[in-house]
Amino acid sequence: MRISPASQHDARLIGEIYRQAFPESVCFFFADKSSVNLRHLLELSFALTFCWGAEGVLAFDNENQPAGYLLYSTETK
Repeated sequence: MRISPASQHDARLIGEIYRQAFPESVCFFFADKSSVNLRHLLELSFALTFCWGAEGVLAFDNENQPAGYLLYSTETK
């Protein structure tokens, strides 16, 4: 397994991991979206999360396939 920093440039990949990991949620909340529009919406949503200051990491398996992600914030209020 390999872990690497994630950035706004990884938003499309993170959106795809989310779509595959949470099919019931995607079906419930986005049932009326075409697959192209859904992918675009998820990519923009995760890109916006990074714009708001989120940080993240991506995990890749031994075949260098995406295995997961983690988004977090270190901001304190």
